[in-house]
Amino acid sequence: MRKILAGVDGSPESRAAAHKAAELARALGAQLLIAYAVAPFPPHSPLNYVEGWDLAERKYATELLRELEGTCRREAGTVETTTVAGTGAEALAE
Repeated sequence: MRKILAGVDGSPESRAAAHKAAELARALGAQLLIAYAVAPFPPHSPLNYVEGWDLAERKYATELLRELEGTCRREAGTVETTTVAGTGAEALAE
């Protein structure tokens, strides 16, 4: 089965791209994978700040992906979501 990957960050543009990817997935009979990349924090940041930031970022990612999974499923049919660690382009390419 073919898969279409849509990377999202919560911006209006990325949400629109996810919906376009869902339309394309339906047209091609492909599965849609929506991904959110959680970027690493600078290495010299205080540990308690990094842990709090990471938790908040992962919570935001979970809520965003849950929302997009629901709305895109109506358009695409089969939708998977994932959160990956790393900078956007590099993490999504992997």
